[in-house]
Amino acid sequence: LTGAVHLAGISVRSLQKYQARSCEAPSIRFSPLVHYSMMFIIEVTPIGRGVMPESLSYFSHTSYPRGTLLQIPVRKKNIPGIVMNITEAFSMKAALRAATFSLRRLPEQKAPHYLSPAFLETAERSATYHGTTQNAALFGIIPKEMREGIIPFSALEMHEEQIPTHDTKPRIFAAPFRDRTNEYVRMVRELFAARQSIVFVVPTLEYIEQFKEKLGRGIEAYTVTLFSGQSASALEKAYRIISSEKHPLLIITTPYYACIERQDIGAYVLEHERSNGYIGKIRPYLDYRYILTTYTALRGITCILADTIVRTEEIHALNTDAAIPFMDVSKRLELPGTLMVVMQEPEKDVAFSLLSKKLKYALDQAIKQKKHVFVFCARRGIAPLVACVDCGHILRDPESGSPLALVRTTDTSGTEKRWFVSSVSGYRTPASDLCPHCGSWRLKERGIGIQQVYDELIKHYDREQILLFDHQTASTQKKADRLRTMFFERKGGILLGTALAIPYLTHHIDLSAVISMDSLRALPSWRGQEETFNILMTLREKTDGPVLVQSRTEDEIFDYVRHGTIGDFYAQELIVREECKYPPFNVFIHFAWRTSQHETVNIKKILTNAFAENSLSLYSAPYGEEGPMHYGLIRVPKASWPDADIVAKLRTIPPHIRIMINPDRII
Repeated sequence: LTGAVHLAGISVRSLQKYQARSCEAPSIRFSPLVHYSMMFIIEVTPIGRGVMPESLSYFSHTSYPRGTLLQIPVRKKNIPGIVMNITEAFSMKAALRAATFSLRRLPEQKAPHYLSPAFLETAERSATYHGTTQNAALFGIIPKEMREGIIPFSALEMHEEQIPTHDTKPRIFAAPFRDRTNEYVRMVRELFAARQSIVFVVPTLEYIEQFKEKLGRGIEAYTVTLFSGQSASALEKAYRIISSEKHPLLIITTPYYACIERQDIGAYVLEHERSNGYIGKIRPYLDYRYILTTYTALRGITCILADTIVRTEEIHALNTDAAIPFMDVSKRLELPGTLMVVMQEPEKDVAFSLLSKKLKYALDQAIKQKKHVFVFCARRGIAPLVACVDCGHILRDPESGSPLALVRTTDTSGTEKRWFVSSVSGYRTPASDLCPHCGSWRLKERGIGIQQVYDELIKHYDREQILLFDHQTASTQKKADRLRTMFFERKGGILLGTALAIPYLTHHIDLSAVISMDSLRALPSWRGQEETFNILMTLREKTDGPVLVQSRTEDEIFDYVRHGTIGDFYAQELIVREECKYPPFNVFIHFAWRTSQHETVNIKKILTNAFAENSLSLYSAPYGEEGPMHYGLIRVPKASWPDADIVAKLRTIPPHIRIMINPDRII
């Protein structure tokens, strides 16, 4: 309350407490010059980065309706805020007279913008689901340009409730990409004929142009794109079209801009729905799939979740009647590529080679016949881990405790440098020759990184025939597009890439290879089985010829991928997840923090006391230079989430403790 008073004002609920104690009225009263009959108390939810009070109150002579987007004074600056409640000052006269502070006057607003009731309800439900405050949820849902009033919200009637006229459950569309795009073309034409717009949501920027080219042909004048990185003028033009164009529109957008307040929208399609691009990168780490399925349900709009291999959660939703199929979900996928497993069994007195004889022969033939080859490597850098041979110490990130990868860079002068890099926190330091634990010089790379594979390939093939696609060579959208164009315009060649390269395989290739199945399986995620299955099936989908997978061990997943039996895979995955209490049967609430040892003890006490009844698990990552990374995990049955008591406790957790709902990694 004190913080709120110092910031701007105080909540209406707190004023009502003063009303009950009006007999103790202090000497400082509300200004008698203000006529109560002409004044309103406006309760506003501020929208800003960092810790903000849930609501602030101001007085105003203008009655702004609920959902109005305002610029409100906080300390010495103005920030955006949403009107959540309005009360006539006359009804609170006693409380206002008894208050020991003065409410600030709300400046007059020039042409304020408005949010629909469905938008506000979506923000409220999203805040509850993610265990955060409503202002934090609004900060993640409303684009920056709109919060600051630079670009207006498109015109949806201020208080018009759109009553759903059909089943608002999400629809699941699991099919190969070519089949999906053919269906999308038909959908766009049908909705345009019915005078309805359609919104395609794609997880990342690289899909924008792909879908614009495939779906916007012939309707370029009615195709609008929204994504981060657009200039302010381009965004303003796009929103002007959305708000004023009477003709139906094809809107292609990334998740951040996807809550579009246009009246004639008939369908939303969340394409590549399994992508991490649907998860916010900053606190409160919003899941835009939840946000958009909630928003469309409240507005009665068809929502389609689509991918070649949808998440196991979507299959469970189908099984429990929480979702319905867009088309019949096939138990088996027919894909062009053929899986071939190459066992890399160690041979006595023979040095290990990254390229087995079978893979080397296949690459030789492909290069000779000028075919396009994609070689997949799961890990970046030279090696994903560096360890000391003498003491066994593993070099770790001081911030997150994760193992440091050895990465090679080359500056503009051609000088090569080596770094220890963390893929978790981005921490980077020059590579040392000595073990920080025992001082030994016998540091050894462990595992297979993409730069190590590149070094091996250029020993056997012309350097000009090999393109490296990783976080360094494709660090920008322009560089990534250039690499893709170079690869497909050449008459044959090898594209060596990590998972970053897969979305850019926009044309079919002749041969694919996975350098190490063991590296792929080593990814520390409870979704590991599903992610491995998805990558292998995606390579089958994008390859016209064989998909060679090098492995040292047999794996049951090979049979599922080889025959495309996705029904059997999902059935087995659901059994394992239920036994392990993983989503979708439970909801993970994950805590992470790094503090001093004394402060960590206090945090553990806070969490233990707050969640003693929720089977809280506490654990730590291995030590880094600045101490261990600490974690906490709660499993809540899906049917019980969101739990009001747990949500209320989560909102009291200090901000330096990261809270995520269902993160892909819990260790």
